[in-house]
Amino acid sequence: MKRILFLIILLTAATTVVRAQWFDLSENQGRCGAGAHAGLAGWNTTYSRFGWGAHLQIYGVYLDYMIGQPEHRYYTPYAGEGRTQYQDSEVFLANAGYQLPVLPWLRLMPLVGYCQTNEGITDISKIHEDYSDEAVVDSYHPYKVTPGTRRHRLNAGVGLFVQPCRWFEVYAVGSLHALYGGISISLDAFAEKRTTPTVPIP
Repeated sequence: MKRILFLIILLTAATTVVRAQWFDLSENQGRCGAGAHAGLAGWNTTYSRFGWGAHLQIYGVYLDYMIGQPEHRYYTPYAGEGRTQYQDSEVFLANAGYQLPVLPWLRLMPLVGYCQTNEGITDISKIHEDYSDEAVVDSYHPYKVTPGTRRHRLNAGVGLFVQPCRWFEVYAVGSLHALYGGISISLDAFAEKRTTPTVPIP
């Protein structure tokens, strides 16, 4: 109940601020970016762990995902190790938000999303291999979810974006079930540079 109340307050505050025109939303016109982040996935749950992900932003709209893979997914057992199965956990998050320009170099972003966690067993006696053009691109131990452990949760929070120059920005996100930060490349800045016409020298 507390989480639902927090989400309602967050969305109400964001709507009020936008209607009051405290932010110049025209700053988002033409803005496009993409980046990567890492941090604590599944925070405030039983299965919190390190995770990584990526995001895309178009005209102020922000979309991202984050995964925390089983701890023993790439584990290499030592010689003579008798144990072959390990209790592991897995986390997946997907979020959406909208950036609110405070200053030309500073943006706030309320976001909402989805968090899924589960518990399972990683079997290090087996290896799965993914191939591309007959070459191994990834090899890992299989992970089997324990029935009844999958949990679905609502996620909500806020992000802070700081743009020190036109080419990139750094950001941090704090939410009910994830804490992470990363770097975003301003795709519109590179596109503008490529399309700028050159003036011939007489």
